[in-house]
This record gives sequence, C-alpha cells and structure tokens, in this order.
Amino acid sequence: MRLNEEWLGRPLSRTRYERYFYRPASAEQVEWTFPLTTDGYVFDKPLPETMAMMRLIDGVKPDVLASLHDCEMGGAYFYLSRPEPSLYPVLTKICAGAGVPMDLGKPEGENDESFAPGIFKFGHPSEAAARGMDLAAEWGTGSSSIHYAQKYGALGIIPEVPMWRNTEFGDRTVASVNSHQARLDAGNSLVQRGELLESVIDQLDAFELLDTPVSRAARSLVPTVATHGRELLAARENADDGPITVGELASLQAFVLKHSKRFGSLLVRAMDIEILAGLAPRGVRDLANGLRVQVQRWGDDVDEGAAWQSVPIDSLVEVQVKAVIAAARTASHCR
Repeated sequence: MRLNEEWLGRPLSRTRYERYFYRPASAEQVEWTFPLTTDGYVFDKPLPETMAMMRLIDGVKPDVLASLHDCEMGGAYFYLSRPEPSLYPVLTKICAGAGVPMDLGKPEGENDESFAPGIFKFGHPSEAAARGMDLAAEWGTGSSSIHYAQKYGALGIIPEVPMWRNTEFGDRTVASVNSHQARLDAGNSLVQRGELLESVIDQLDAFELLDTPVSRAARSLVPTVATHGRELLAARENADDGPITVGELASLQAFVLKHSKRFGSLLVRAMDIEILAGLAPRGVRDLANGLRVQVQRWGDDVDEGAAWQSVPIDSLVEVQVKAVIAAARTASHCR
C-alpha cells in the first residue's frame, strides 16, 4: 500500500495512477504464493502472510472466498471458480444497478472459459501447464487463495471493477474491424511494446542498480506484456474472422493500454528511484527519459475522443459487496 500512496489522493487521476502504479514481483505477492504442485513443477515457498492465510482458511473451511480486484479501466467482469448459472444474471443486474458497465470482451487469458458476458472461469495454473505453458519459465510462482480454498468446496469469486469507464464498453453495435484484425492489432501492439520494455531491461543490466521492490517488480512483470501479446496472436489463429462489437474492441484496446502503460511506467519509476537517489549514471538517465516519453505516447489513439469518467468509489464498493453477498447466497444453496 505504501508504494501506491502517490496515486491514492483525490481527485483520482489516470496520469498519476499510471505513473505511480505498483504491484509486487510475482514471487512477492501474498495472493499468488500458495503451494502449487503439478507435473514437473513445484512451488513451496509461501510468504509468511500467505501461511497465515492458509491457516485461516484451514480453520474456517469457507463456503465462499472472495478476492477483490480493480481492472483499472473499462467495464466490470467477474471470475468464478466453478459454473454457477443462477449467479450470472444477478451479477449483471448488480453492475447495471450501480451504473458500472459490464466488459463484453474476452477473459484476460485467451484460453480461459467464458461462462457468460463478463463472467469467466478462474482457471488453475495446472490447466495452463496442460496447454503447454512452461510454469518454471513463464509462471515462477504458486497458486492463489481461491485455488487453496477449493479443497473445502469453496466458491471463489473475483470481482474486477474499473476506476474509469466510458460508454463504449456497453456498446453492442458492430465495430469497423473484424475479430481477426482486432486481435492481430492488439497482439502485435503488446508484443512490440513488451519487447521494447525488455530491451530497456537488457540495457540496464550494464549498470549496477539498487535492488528495490520497484526494480524487482519491473523485472518480474514487464515480460508479461509480450507474453499477453503472443497469447492473443496464437488465439487469433483459431478464431473466426467474424464481426466484433464496439464493446469488445474497446475491451481489447484497454487491455493493451493498461498492461503496456502500467508496467512501462513501473520500469520508468524503477529508474527514477536511481535518479532521485543521485546514483544514476548518464546512461540510466537517458533510458529513463526516452522511455518516459514513449510510455506517455502509448494510448493517445485510444484516449482521443474517449469520454473517460472516474467511477464513484461508492459504485465500486456497491458492486463488490453485492457480488460477494450474491456468491455467498449461491454457495449456501449448494450445501
């Protein structure tokens, strides 16, 4: 929380959020360091906080477990650990009542199952391994609290709510490009931006930088940008070239924008720490200034003409609280 304090003030600003966004390195995230054992891969290094959560879950044996997230921009969507058809219309109604649009796009993982518009299956890392992912090379961490609680039959729900919205995300009219082209454009953008960010990290290897939470996070998370792009391009090969809605296109564009800008800004911030400490040589300052300009330019085409509005915090809380209550009611009926 301390490393996110800079953007938490009011009024909420996308520029400040992108500049000061912080997410820990994958192996330092409490939510993603639960034990994981699959064929050929073992993660058994839970953080102390994770171990405390494990003991709590083992003691409570919950019927439902919620992990509250924000998706930054666009529309709301939900991940469920299992199919619960009676819950889908309830979640849709909750968003409509709060004035928060549903995201009509695909799940973040192109191979994840879609239960209903804006409602997806929360997959397990072992499923990704079965599809060919090298968990040691591409995952490097564990499972989540929701995966851990499944041994007690808990229904897991992850409400992803946006801090900024625009009307495009609920638009079901046909877009000017087809599905095939939209995924090609999005995939290529992510790969190109991700490779640029990784090249900056490669150049930074020539300097002795401080080992900080921000620098570790940048090195851990920057490679996910190009990985997401390659997943989109691979999924495009198996997708039809049919129409795509304006809402689906907006979701794809937001996916590209938020992943490239948040992790690009994280890398700039890692270099800025060196600069502010008075330790950065000329080469690091040049890399930071060049990347800063590039990251600021990303998304100009998406933002142009888009009527972005901040979502009232009351609306976000309403969606999350009501979604968790609805999931608890559903779980109670399954006893």
